[in-house]
Amino acid sequence: MEENNLSSDHWLEKGLALYTSGNYKEALNCYNKALEIEPNFGEVWYRKGMVIGALGDFQEAIKCHEKALSIEPDFIDAIFSKGMALGILGETEKALNCYIKALNLDPNFKEAWVAKGMALGILGTIEETIECFDNALRIDPGYVAALNKKQELLNLLSKRNL
Repeated sequence: MEENNLSSDHWLEKGLALYTSGNYKEALNCYNKALEIEPNFGEVWYRKGMVIGALGDFQEAIKCHEKALSIEPDFIDAIFSKGMALGILGETEKALNCYIKALNLDPNFKEAWVAKGMALGILGTIEETIECFDNALRIDPGYVAALNKKQELLNLLSKRNL
């Protein structure tokens, strides 16, 4: 099939496969082709933001996530990923707002509980931080990220109290 006749879904799927295998620049090319065909394809904007973030341009990744959210305001993965990029840039309070919005949409989003806990920890609210990790562990008792972050925090607190 000629490249010009391929659908935006084709380019999305091809981009996802390339992204998953670590071929970020090629994935980005696929997402750009999908957006040429269908400029208001929220998932493609989200995926493009993920690739751009993986390439280290978090400001641009945020713009892509915001574009996805302008098309699909409750796109939980775009909300969460925007929060992660904001967190990396040191915009902790803005990141926290994204995690809260994601958790309002899905209270069982364990990754968002851990991210919220980490943001609260940076902001110095230790009890709420532990509660967030505990919420993630209620959802998935074996969730390694929550277990590790909670243990790190408890170790830090025990050293402070010595």
